[in-house]
Amino acid sequence: MRFFLCAFGAFSLGVPVYAVSSLITVPWEVKQIIDRDRDEHTYFSIPHFFKEADREIRHGFILKPQIQQVPLIGDGSGENNGLSMEAAMEKDGFTDRRNVLLVTAVEKEVEINQEDIQPLPAILGVGNMVSFFSGINFHGPLMNIFIDPAVLIPRMLLAGEYPESPDGEG
Repeated sequence: MRFFLCAFGAFSLGVPVYAVSSLITVPWEVKQIIDRDRDEHTYFSIPHFFKEADREIRHGFILKPQIQQVPLIGDGSGENNGLSMEAAMEKDGFTDRRNVLLVTAVEKEVEINQEDIQPLPAILGVGNMVSFFSGINFHGPLMNIFIDPAVLIPRMLLAGEYPESPDGEG
């Protein structure tokens, strides 16, 4: 499986290539976990989510449509929980706006065998806090931690306040 590896301090964060539509550079300052531009595109900052706001954000991954459509906060129904992706996308409360996952810097794109990626120890998943991590891999002294954007984005929505739209309406 192919991954983009992004520098993140003592480890690299792996984002699966299958989830990414394209890569962009980020020449602006990012100040919060979630931000929305005037075109209603939503930007999710991984460094801010991990409380590492001092890390420079240099790249963003525009997520593919099947990864982009995530539940919106506040529909109150709760009935979208546990639905398959296809069924959930037909429900109210989902968006087709462009979602961009902001990262530090993309180091490289690599092929990593699925057998070489180990699940995180169950002890780290206490309280389902790290369910968006799909695994870990060690390559010599280097550690790669892999994420599942389809799980991470809803967690980021829960962690950050959803921004007002640029016209001032929430």
